[in-house]
Amino acid sequence: MHEITITEKAKVAVPTTFSESRITGLNRNRMDILHMILAEIGKETDRDEETEYLLTASAFADIKHYQDRKKAYKVLKEKGYTDDAFFNSYYQIYDSNEKQFNAKQHFFRRVKYNDGEGSISLVLDPDFKRALVDIKKAGGSTVFAALQYILPMKSIYSKRLYLMCKEFERTGRRYTEIHDFALFRTRLAVPEKYHDGMVVSRVIEQAITEINEMTDLNVEYKLEEKVGSSRSGKVITGVSFSVRKKEDAGQFVIADYIDTPKTAPQINALEDERIVYLRKKNLSDKEIASILKRADSAEITNQELFERVEYAFNADAENVVGYIIALIDTFDKPKQARKKTGFRNFTERDTDYNDLFNEN
Repeated sequence: MHEITITEKAKVAVPTTFSESRITGLNRNRMDILHMILAEIGKETDRDEETEYLLTASAFADIKHYQDRKKAYKVLKEKGYTDDAFFNSYYQIYDSNEKQFNAKQHFFRRVKYNDGEGSISLVLDPDFKRALVDIKKAGGSTVFAALQYILPMKSIYSKRLYLMCKEFERTGRRYTEIHDFALFRTRLAVPEKYHDGMVVSRVIEQAITEINEMTDLNVEYKLEEKVGSSRSGKVITGVSFSVRKKEDAGQFVIADYIDTPKTAPQINALEDERIVYLRKKNLSDKEIASILKRADSAEITNQELFERVEYAFNADAENVVGYIIALIDTFDKPKQARKKTGFRNFTERDTDYNDLFNEN
């Protein structure tokens, strides 16, 4: 019996062949449990294919930061022997030569909730365990990621996309086949009922928001489209991701750009071009933080933010920061703002920004 005692600082070693596979049957909690086990794989004492892993509700609650340990008991029991989907979860590796996914391979051979003990015991499928160990021995391509970045993310798509992007964190290359949006959907097991627009808004954009706020990566995406029929309009044919590593992940450079320490974006002024750009406008860190909060909430691109900032400064606005924030939500080139007086710190008084749009 191998009791899982890892902490959130532990790193998961995931072969790229698995991170890019199609995974079925794992929701976010099941995925987290699998990642906890993967963090144990590769230890000198854990080479046996028959190893039985024991995860207690207490350990699960600690690493997930659950205030109520009853929640941990509930999750483990519901995702244990009472849940066939957990036991029947599987992955399919993509064969780039054959242009198809290979046969199903299961993650687990046995899953059992130990009633009365508040724990769950799991045995990995021998083929899966053997593949993990063999790839590591052979020095195969492996992605390393700390649990502290994976576990807080709420979306299963965020966790999957994060691991996909980790491979390119130091090169900044664009990830995935830019000419095959359908393959991207299949890899992430996106439901067929999701039309492409829903994939962008509910999968890609939400995942990138979580990744940028909670992990050590900054990720942006770009769609490739072609003109479809007159009825369907543009058709998405591909998606690519630009990946940048945050050099000082975990260090808050702009203190006002946070809500709580657990959910705050990890901001590095040297890595975030928006901060570099806004500081050149002689804005304070507090003013920059306010602008970025609204920009992230509105999910606008860097270029769209820069256009609004330039317009606000050229408009000779009295409250340039408030004007920028107003423009983030609605940018249709409103009429000239009030004459500039040098006042810029909009937090010092209340201003009705609607007046900026209604003056004659």
